[in-house]
Amino acid sequence: MELKKETALVETILFLESEPVTEKSISTISQLSIEVVQKCIENLKEKYNDEATGIELAMITGGWTLVPKTVYWEQLKERYGEKNSGKLSKSAIETLSIIAYSQPVTRGEIESIRGVSADNMIRLLLDRNLIKEVDSVTAELQSANETNNNLQAKYDEDIAKAVATINQLKETVQSLTNDLNNKNNELTALSERYNALNTTCENFTVTAEQQLKTTKQIQELTNNLISNFNIFG
Repeated sequence: MELKKETALVETILFLESEPVTEKSISTISQLSIEVVQKCIENLKEKYNDEATGIELAMITGGWTLVPKTVYWEQLKERYGEKNSGKLSKSAIETLSIIAYSQPVTRGEIESIRGVSADNMIRLLLDRNLIKEVDSVTAELQSANETNNNLQAKYDEDIAKAVATINQLKETVQSLTNDLNNKNNELTALSERYNALNTTCENFTVTAEQQLKTTKQIQELTNNLISNFNIFG
């Protein structure tokens, strides 16, 4: 069984993955069985044994990767070694980001988030001293502290929101009180105006009655004068 297409697929995966990949990860990515992946790797080893190729298949930190052959690397490492020594692949950066954000975190949790094996990435990050392993007790304490800090932050946030709500209610009550006082003042002013108008009306009524009385008196006096004039006439 030559498995030419399968071997080409595995080779492509190794080319695209900048970090070593385990056979299990290759199987997951390619959807090929472990047995087929192993056979493909053997095929690639035979292919890269040819002197016409400048790369070879190597096992590093538990995974397979494509590397330059030693004879050519010695010739080129002065140019490419320093340039690439500090670089992290996208997978390594992704793994490091998960650890940094969720620490402390277990290997299983990392793999659950990424959906692939994290063994190679963890080994790489450990080798570069970018992460460190902690025992379960330390991890639990760190997790407990983190939980406590989160709860405290949530409590402080809730308290701040409650205080803000209370202050807002106080402002609303004060505003309503001011409005009520203004309305009372307006009612008082209207009441005073009404009383003043009522007093004016009463005074006007009294004056009108007096004028009417005076008019009647004048009319009576006039009538008397006319009567007396008739008598003497």
